[in-house]
Amino acid sequence: MGSEISVRLGARIRALRRAKGWRLSDLAAHSAVKDVHLSYVERGMRSVGFDVLAKIAKGLDISLSELLKDIEDEKGEH
Repeated sequence: MGSEISVRLGARIRALRRAKGWRLSDLAAHSAVKDVHLSYVERGMRSVGFDVLAKIAKGLDISLSELLKDIEDEKGEH
């Protein structure tokens, strides 16, 4: 299992994707990130770099700051 922040980020991405009524394959098509990779990210099982975060945000048609909103861990660690 990934870190707590990876789990929170994955849950955020999943929620944003589902709010659009999209399947993983839809987000993959819009973001140019493979659906298998997105699946790992959404489950918090894989850390994700800045480039992939930017692709996901663009695919969801939101800013990076909106994507990362409220995912800091409870201790406020970065």
